[in-house]
Parts: sequence; C-alpha cells; structure tokens
Amino acid sequence: MVQGFNAHFGKGKPITGLEKYLQDWRSYHLTRKPAANLVGDFYRLLYRLRAHEIDINTPEDSARFGAFGRFSTVLADFEHVFRRGRWVTENGQRVFRGGREGGKEYFETLHRYLLYYARDAYEVFEG
Repeated sequence: MVQGFNAHFGKGKPITGLEKYLQDWRSYHLTRKPAANLVGDFYRLLYRLRAHEIDINTPEDSARFGAFGRFSTVLADFEHVFRRGRWVTENGQRVFRGGREGGKEYFETLHRYLLYYARDAYEVFEG
C-alpha cells in the first residue's frame, strides 16, 4: 500500500514517515476501541500525502480531487449509519443498542461495506 501512495503522491519517492504513520494508525485503531473518525482520518492522510499540493487545474488532478470528495461521502455515509443508536427486537423484546464506532469489527464491517455495497451504490461518479 505504501508503495502505491509513494508512486501516486510522492512521484515515486518515499514519503517521509508515511509507513510509520500508517502502522501507528492501524495499531491504535485495532488494539484499542476509540471512536473512529473516518472522514477526519482520511483528511489527515490526504494532508500527510500532500494532496493540498496537487494542481487541481489539470483534468487528471481535478478528477482525483473529485474522487477524494466522493470517497469522503462514502465514509461519512457509513459512519452515519453505524454510529447511531437504534431500537432492535431481541427475543421478542425491544431494546436500545448503541451504535458501533471503533475496533476491529467496525473496520471489518467498513471493508465489507466498500466491497459489497458502496462499489455499486456510488458508481455514478466517473472520477
């Protein structure tokens, strides 16, 4: 994954500290159960990748920024659904369950959401 980021954002050169940043992020979110902030984490990653230095006046880079925006929408939609609490019926009784917002299971659910739902649900964006 780091090589792909380096190729696209670092012009083939290693982005200083990127691999450690990603390893620390993964370790923190999978071993603890902090509330996830997917959109905020995505924006922090884009900053570390120096996306703000991309020239949006070129067609390719303009499309890239459109894809960033669309992906942040996908993440926000996922967070909205999975973080909210709701009433559910269990064993014939209605109980209130809080939303999920972090930990390994949360990210596994995000992975399945991206693979099996979001790919088709958000396909109208050509970027």
